[in-house]
Amino acid sequence: MGGDFSNPVDGGAGVFDFSDAENFDSMTGYPAAETAKIDSAASLMHGMNANTFTGAAVHVKPDTDMETLAKAIENNLQERQWMCGIPDKVFVAFVEDYIVFAFGHQEMTDAFKTHLEEAYPDAETFCYVPMRTPMFTLD
Repeated sequence: MGGDFSNPVDGGAGVFDFSDAENFDSMTGYPAAETAKIDSAASLMHGMNANTFTGAAVHVKPDTDMETLAKAIENNLQERQWMCGIPDKVFVAFVEDYIVFAFGHQEMTDAFKTHLEEAYPDAETFCYVPMRTPMFTLD
């Protein structure tokens, strides 16, 4: 499934209206505080569970520090508390003036990364790292 609730796409990626920054963050992992740095977005997620696989691409506005933004995306995903299974991997890459990112089960993120690199040979991996296991505390 792709897109957002207002613009759903069955069986493929779709445009995501990120004007509701909190929803965009919740659904894709893109930090709500950073939406002023992008001018378009698309998403793709597993139909049964977003933790199984979610991917997104954002078009970054000129004069934005791509590495700083990529690190903010990685940090935002790594700091989440997961309820229905912890994703295995976080992947963030640069493709021209886009940041593409995904999280989920390793076999799915591996496949996504492989297909991205085949389609865009100039893609540059920023990170492909294990998802940290959150520490739960009882107060």
